[in-house]
Amino acid sequence: MIDFLNSLNTQTTSSIRYIGVTRAIPSISLASDLDAKGQRRMDIYFSNKYEGFKAKYSIWFKDELAQSKTGKFRFIDNRANTSIWVDDVTGIQDINFNINQSRKAKIGEVEFVEFMKAWTSYNKNFKVDFPQFDIGKIVSGDLSELQPIFDKLKDTEVVICVGVKEDRYQEVLPFFQPSWTLPSGNDEKSINQITKTLDRFGKAIAKSLSTAIFANILLTKYEEYNKDSAATTVVADTADEIPF
Repeated sequence: MIDFLNSLNTQTTSSIRYIGVTRAIPSISLASDLDAKGQRRMDIYFSNKYEGFKAKYSIWFKDELAQSKTGKFRFIDNRANTSIWVDDVTGIQDINFNINQSRKAKIGEVEFVEFMKAWTSYNKNFKVDFPQFDIGKIVSGDLSELQPIFDKLKDTEVVICVGVKEDRYQEVLPFFQPSWTLPSGNDEKSINQITKTLDRFGKAIAKSLSTAIFANILLTKYEEYNKDSAATTVVADTADEIPF
């Protein structure tokens, strides 16, 4: 069983929870029916070497542009960079975002792209564009274009952040990283980096009732549970090794 982060005792709240971090292998399935909103749910199940470990992350897709209540959109560029909610591309401040090769995201697309970037270890060093997934096909229940990618990645781990309640794994939070980013116990630089990332992530979750799974979610110092060397994890080093 994964070692949990230290108990949260620095702030008083009626809903203190834990965050657990681990590497796990995903498997993907689609719900057989659309929901009442005409959306298709994708369930991503995670497994690892710990007996009894259960975790699931769900994404809802619809073949329509994602739009906030205030009429803003999210954008995705050709390198799978995603924006926050903005009125148009002129509101995107990220210097790495390619405004000239971007599009408005459809419902569920940003969440899926962020997960797939981590699972494929896609990064700025690859000189190929990230594929544009056909959201319409996913909504129709057709994974034929995606299945070859899933098959090639079937033994590839991804770093997940798991919400923990009452010593039981409950749900995967919307935070994913390539498996090599979970460092070995002696790599203090990597530990500090992921600690800062999770700290920012936790604060953002705690502010959002729509995103938080267990009301207020707080973070303590990150503690590496797996003393194996991260170098033993196989990842793509060149564009020739990525599955698209």
